[in-house]
Amino acid sequence: MKFQYPNRRIMVRALIALFFTMAFVPANAAEPVPVTNVVDLFEIEIVKEWDENGVHYEQMYFTGQVFDGVKTRIYAYRGAPSKGKNLPGMLYCHGGGGSANLSWVKLWAERGYVCVSFDFSGDTNKNGLPQFRREHFTKYGAPVDKMIAERKDAKGNFWYHTTLIGRRALTLLEQHPSVDPKRMGACGVSAGGYLCWMMGGTDDRLATIVPIYGNAAGIYRDPDGRPVRKIDADYEKAKFLSNPEAPEFYAPHIVCPTLYMTASNDGFGLDKSFDTLDRLKSKVVRQLITPRYVHHMEPPEGRVLPMWMDYHLKGMKGKSWPKTPDVRISSPGAVPQICVTVDGVRRVEKVSVYYCLNNTTPGSRFWRDGVNVRKGNGQYIADLPFLNDGDRIYAFVNVAYRDGVEVSSRLIQADTEAFAMAKPSLNRELLVDEMRTKDHWYWVPAYTDPTQYNYYFVPWKSPIGDQCFTLNMDYIHPNKALGETVAFDIATQKLSDPQWQGTGRKILLMDYWGPNAPKELKIRAVEKWSRVGQTEYFMECDFSTPVAEWGTLRMDASKFKDKDQEGRTMPDWGQVQFLDLLGTAFADRSPVFKNLRWEESR
Repeated sequence: MKFQYPNRRIMVRALIALFFTMAFVPANAAEPVPVTNVVDLFEIEIVKEWDENGVHYEQMYFTGQVFDGVKTRIYAYRGAPSKGKNLPGMLYCHGGGGSANLSWVKLWAERGYVCVSFDFSGDTNKNGLPQFRREHFTKYGAPVDKMIAERKDAKGNFWYHTTLIGRRALTLLEQHPSVDPKRMGACGVSAGGYLCWMMGGTDDRLATIVPIYGNAAGIYRDPDGRPVRKIDADYEKAKFLSNPEAPEFYAPHIVCPTLYMTASNDGFGLDKSFDTLDRLKSKVVRQLITPRYVHHMEPPEGRVLPMWMDYHLKGMKGKSWPKTPDVRISSPGAVPQICVTVDGVRRVEKVSVYYCLNNTTPGSRFWRDGVNVRKGNGQYIADLPFLNDGDRIYAFVNVAYRDGVEVSSRLIQADTEAFAMAKPSLNRELLVDEMRTKDHWYWVPAYTDPTQYNYYFVPWKSPIGDQCFTLNMDYIHPNKALGETVAFDIATQKLSDPQWQGTGRKILLMDYWGPNAPKELKIRAVEKWSRVGQTEYFMECDFSTPVAEWGTLRMDASKFKDKDQEGRTMPDWGQVQFLDLLGTAFADRSPVFKNLRWEESR
C-alpha cells in the first residue's frame, strides 16, 4: 500500500521509536538488581577528580547500553559549580575523531552550568595514527563492534549506538544533584552537530539544541544545491531504513528552540540545511552563518552560542531574541535590490548583505558584499549588481545587534531575467583583489571550535604606506623566535565569480613584500572545487633572489602541474574556482601579498 503524506510523520516517528526501543536493556536480561544511589546506577568509575576555580571536575567511566551481557563503558568528563542548586545543564558532543573534551566542560561550568562531555569515537588507537592515540576512550564491547562491522540491520549503524550513548550521558547530567532537569541543552560540532539532531528528535528532555555544521545527510534528490520541498513518503521510508542517521529524519520530531550555526561554504551544503530546518516542529528556529568559510565560525558569530544558551536555559530577563530577518529581492530599477526587514527588539549595530552569482554548488561560491547598504522606510536596502543577462542571484543577510546578538536570514535566490527592468551593470575586470583587507580570503585549516574567538589575519602597513593584511602570528605562533617558521594556508574563491573568473586567461599576477617573503610557497589552483571532477594543479615559487620592496609572482597556467597525472599542465584559468597559498613563513616576518590581477593580453 502506498504511504500517504498525512501518515508520513507517524510512520517515521514509529520507525524512530522502534529504532531506540529497549536502549539500555541487556539481551536475555535477568531480574533487575535494586540500586540505591546514582553511582551504583551508572556504575561510575572515577579516574580523577579535582577542584578548580570554584568548579568540581570528574574524569570517569560509566555504563551505557548493554548487548549480549557486555556493557558499554562510556568515557566522559563532568564539571559542576561547587555552589548552587537548580543549575542549567549542558551536554557537549565532540566532532569527528574527537573525544570527551575538558576545555568545553570548563567553558560551561565556569559560566554556571553543569556540563558533561562524553566520547563516542571509541578505540581510535586501532587506526595506527599518532594523533588518534588515547589512553581513555569509550569501550563499546565486542558485540557492538561486531554489529557495527557487519551492519546487517539498523542496530549495526554506528550512529544508533552513538545516540544511545548521548542519551545515557544526558541521563547522567540529569541525575546530578545540582541540575534542574527542565533546563538542559546540547550543542555539538560537526559530527557532534549531527548527533544533536538525533538526540533532539528522540529525547524531549532537551530544552534547546545548537547543532554546529552537521546537517543534511542526503535524502534530498536535487544534486545542484537548489531547495527541494517535497519528498515522496515511500522514498523517505526507504532512505531511513538504509541511512537512519540522517538529521532530516529527526528534525520533524524536534520541538525545542533550535539554533543552527554554520559557515556559508561548509561541506554539508548551505542550501540543503534550510530543507532540514523547514522540517523542524519547533516554534523557535534561527540560523547563524559565517560568510566565506568552511567548517569555522568567526568570533562575531561564535560569541552568540553562549548567549543563546544563557537566554534559553538561564531564563535571562529582558528583550526577546530577535526574529529571523525577512529578506526579498526585487528590481525597481536597472540594479536589483535586496530589502531587509529586521526585528527591532534590540538596537541594530550593522546589517551585512552577501550575495553570489550563478554558482549552484554551495562549497565553491564566492560571496560578494551587497553594495551601498542603507536604511530607508524602516528597512535596510542594498544593491546587487550582476554581470550577464540571465544571472541567478543567491543572497543572505546577517544582522548584528549592539549587545552582541546576531541572526542570519534564510538563503534566498532570484533569476535576474524575472525582473523586467534589471540590466547588467558589472564588467569583467583585470584586478581581482587589491588585498587591502582580509575580507575575501580565509584560513583553510580554520579551527572548528566556535568559542575560540581568534582571528587568523591582522592589518599590516608597509614602510612606504601600503595598507594590506598579514598573518596573526600572536595567535598561530605565539612563542615565535628569530629563525623559526610556521606553516600557513590561505585561500580565496573569488575566481569562481563570473566577474573575475579566468576564462581565456593564461597569466595571473600577485605582488609580495620582499623583506617578508615566505621561505617556501606552493600555489594550488583547483578546477571544479567541491564538485565531481575536481582537479588540482600546483606551482612552486622561488624567492632565492632578494627583493627590497614589492616583487611580483607570475602564475603562468602552463607552470601548474596536475598532482594526479604526471606531466599534465593546466590549460588556462577558465575552470579554476579556488586559489590556495600553501607556504612556510618566518615567524618574525609573516608574508604579505597584494594586487591579485590578470596580466593584460598581448
